[in-house]
Amino acid sequence: EKYLMQRQAVEARYGYRLNSEEEWIACGLFFMSEWETPQNGFAASFAARDLLEYMSDKYTGPGSGTLLSIATAALTQAGLPQKADGTNRWTLWSGLSDITAPSGADLSGYTIAETLQLAANAACCVFYQDRAGVLHIEPLVDTTSGYRIDRSVSYGNAEIALTKQLKAVNVNDGMAVANNDTVGEIQNVTNPLISVERADAVAQWAANYLKNRRVYTGNWRADPRLDVLDRAVVENLFASNSVLITEIEYNYNGAWRGSYEGRGGA
Repeated sequence: EKYLMQRQAVEARYGYRLNSEEEWIACGLFFMSEWETPQNGFAASFAARDLLEYMSDKYTGPGSGTLLSIATAALTQAGLPQKADGTNRWTLWSGLSDITAPSGADLSGYTIAETLQLAANAACCVFYQDRAGVLHIEPLVDTTSGYRIDRSVSYGNAEIALTKQLKAVNVNDGMAVANNDTVGEIQNVTNPLISVERADAVAQWAANYLKNRRVYTGNWRADPRLDVLDRAVVENLFASNSVLITEIEYNYNGAWRGSYEGRGGA
């Protein structure tokens, strides 16, 4: 019962017994947010979440300066739990210090989490928490890993759906437009932290991702090494495709089962 307190760290691991040895895979570091302890029972239940749990307050920091200063102000306002050695639970790409937000950007309507996502978006970066409980804003290293979801571990061939064709990406109502095709949808990006100098780069960055129209979904006999933002090779009935994983769910009921979703080539 002494461990059931707000912000108590919860480290989860997955264990495998391989012959006579045990192998442990880190699931992640989470923080206690709610629990239930029935007085007439022998079991307690709890929910632990990642650091985004502490980022729902409205952002009150500066709206001008470098993206590094804005992101640091947002993270400081969140009052996140520190690491055991007293250091901060975040790492920010050094390139954020070279990108300046438009003067007087209005961030008053955004939460801390939304402000950090806007800063990441303006820098063409991703924003996520790793399995060690550290927040990252950094460019996505988009390389194919050695992870394979082939037919020997799949419960069926991956389903493939096509999103609507991308015509263009429009940033901040015409600040910049990245054209992709003569027909299709126009996707709009609205972000007060994108300056005129950054708009073209952000528009093209978004277009390069959204033009990948194939969305793969499937179920496989999972092992828990695969993370969101990993790129895996998914084997289908006739071909193998490199897929950027955007969603994962793991279930264990005597054996592992997982479901995934991701985007592949155009």
